[in-house]
Amino acid sequence: MALDILIVQHADKIRLPGNHGLTELGLSQAKARGESLRDAGSFEEIWCSNLLRSRETAELVAETIGIDREAIQEDARIAERINWWSEDELSLEMFRAEWERSTVDRDYEPPYGDSSHVAGDRFAAFLTDLHARKPDGHVLVVSHGGVTIDLCRTWFGDERVRELAPNAIEDGIPACAIMHINLDRNGKTLHRLGDTSPA
Repeated sequence: MALDILIVQHADKIRLPGNHGLTELGLSQAKARGESLRDAGSFEEIWCSNLLRSRETAELVAETIGIDREAIQEDARIAERINWWSEDELSLEMFRAEWERSTVDRDYEPPYGDSSHVAGDRFAAFLTDLHARKPDGHVLVVSHGGVTIDLCRTWFGDERVRELAPNAIEDGIPACAIMHINLDRNGKTLHRLGDTSPA
């Protein structure tokens, strides 16, 4: 008995401060990822973060694989580590510097977000709660690259992350890339990370 979790990075986003959705490219990426997931098995649940780019990706994937958008559930614990909300508070250069600093120093707390450790822990808590409620099945989660890497670093360590996706800690993971985890009574297993091939 195991919970099979597919975590999908959101599609290409509008790169402006604030809570924006997907670009035209992102819309087509999300539909393509949905097409690739049609034969991956039936998902009993679909989750996304409370950010628009995650929600829009989840809706397009769900629609493409034949699941009602109303069935999508949200959880803020899988939202990104840092978000660029306002250029008045944080310039793009400052945002990038905060991102890089919090990537290198996992305990550093940026002014407009969480440390890498906190972000990884909250994503881990979401998955632990999900597994406690649903010990067996097939679940799809649409999240964000930074917090997904934070989770992997927390649960599996930097060496395993680099083994599967050598540059992911520094460079992130591609739009609509897949991470595949199994949770069972013996623990957790990371099978794929930053994988852009079909599911």
